[in-house]
Amino acid sequence: MLEQSQSQLQQTEGLLEQSQSQLQQTEGLLEQSQSQLQQTEDELAQSQSQLQQTEGLLEQSQSQLQQTEDELAQSKSQLQQTEGLLEQSQSQLQQTEGLLEQSLSQIQHLQTDLDIKVSLLGNTQRELEDYHHKMEQVQSKIERLEFQQAIAIKTNGHSKNQYEILVSQAWYAYATGAITEMQDSLKQSLKYSPFSPTNTVSNWLEIFTKLSGEKGHNLDTIGLTNLVEWKQLMRLVTSKR
Repeated sequence: MLEQSQSQLQQTEGLLEQSQSQLQQTEGLLEQSQSQLQQTEDELAQSQSQLQQTEGLLEQSQSQLQQTEDELAQSKSQLQQTEGLLEQSQSQLQQTEGLLEQSLSQIQHLQTDLDIKVSLLGNTQRELEDYHHKMEQVQSKIERLEFQQAIAIKTNGHSKNQYEILVSQAWYAYATGAITEMQDSLKQSLKYSPFSPTNTVSNWLEIFTKLSGEKGHNLDTIGLTNLVEWKQLMRLVTSKR
């Protein structure tokens, strides 16, 4: 009886080993996808431990054999469930891949639309910058005309009005960064200056200082007199002495 039980036990263990091998192969396919597979591994580990105890306890071999057979049936059932879950996982994976392809296609379309909109935005931005630049030029011309008109009204037809207008225009050109225009206006003012050349230069600085103060700024005399255009004017004034 004992030999028969041992034989049956060995056969059962062989079947159990085959079942465990199949279960391990299935686990290799599932890996991280199913948490129930981990439970199966734990149960199989318990089965191995129980079988080792069964070998040492021959008197309880029939009871342990039945238990092992039950565990084998449970392992087969779990194996079938695991295979079913694997099929479901593969099906879900295929669906996910399909959705991913659709998403990538939509992303590509969106990226194309975005590139087109960015290009249009760049063109619009450049057009807007051109518009602002033209508006600034127009505004600068308007301010210059208003300034010239105010200077003409202020001089009120006096004999030296042309001189003062030219010097005032020169200051406005300096204030707006048009240094060459400043030089030309000051050069023309020399023809109408009622002062000596030296006093004319002093008067330029006085007018520049006054007009800068009216605009709330301090005249940068050092920066002004260090300009190449100003130094050229000084050489011209010196030659007229």
